[in-house]
Amino acid sequence: MVGLHFFNPVAVLPLVEIISTEDTDEVSLATVCSLVGLLGKTAVLVTDTPGFVVNRILTRLFCELLQVLDDGTDVGLADHALDPLGLPMTPLTLLGFIGPAVQLHICETMHGAYPDRFHVSPSLAAIARAGLPGYLDESGLVLPEAAALLRRSGGGAPAPAPDAEAIMTRILDALAEEVGLMLAEKVVAGPTEVDLCMLLGANFPSRQGGLTALLDASRATRRVWGRDFHPALGSAG
Repeated sequence: MVGLHFFNPVAVLPLVEIISTEDTDEVSLATVCSLVGLLGKTAVLVTDTPGFVVNRILTRLFCELLQVLDDGTDVGLADHALDPLGLPMTPLTLLGFIGPAVQLHICETMHGAYPDRFHVSPSLAAIARAGLPGYLDESGLVLPEAAALLRRSGGGAPAPAPDAEAIMTRILDALAEEVGLMLAEKVVAGPTEVDLCMLLGANFPSRQGGLTALLDASRATRRVWGRDFHPALGSAG
C-alpha cells in the first residue's frame, strides 16, 4: 500500500506527497517515485499521519486565524496580518479557493486527530452550512452575510483586539510548534522536506529560505522549542 497526494490545481503545483506505511515495500515505493518523476512532479516521502505535511500546516494556520476572528477581531486586520511574509494570497482568499465546506471537513478531521491544537471554527461551520463561498467576495471585501454569521457565532463581541504583529506572532508560534511535532513524529526526514512541501505544494515564498528558516528568523522556533530548526545558520542570537 502506498499513497500519492497531488495538489490542486494538479496541472500547476509540482508537489506530490508520497505516503508510505509499515507495509509499503521498497519496490512499490521506487515505482511510484519513478512515476511521479515521469509526470514531471517532485516527490516528498511522508508517513501516514493525519494531514501529511501541507494540509497539516495550512490547517493549523487556518485554525489559529479563525479563532482570532471568532474572538471578534476585525476580519481585514486578521486576514492581512501575515502580509509581511509575502504569502501568495491572504489566508481567507485561499480558504475561498479551497471552499468552506472542504476546509471545514479538513478542520474537523484534524480536530479528531489532535483536538488540543486544531479547533473547529463556529463561523466557518456557519458559513459552510449557509453555502457561502467564504468570508470574502471576489474583490477581497468581507461578505455581508459572512459578517452577520460571524456576529451570530460569537465573533464581533467586544474584546481587547490584538494588533497585526500579535496575530502574526501567534500564528508563527503555532506553526513552529506543529513543525517541531511533525519532525519529532518523523512525518518527514527533516526540515528541508517540510520547506520543500510548503514551497511546491502551497507556494510559500522562498526568499526567507523556506518555512523553517522563516520560523527561525522570527524567533518562533526558539520561543516554542528553545532552539532553532537550523542552529548552524545562526538565525537567532
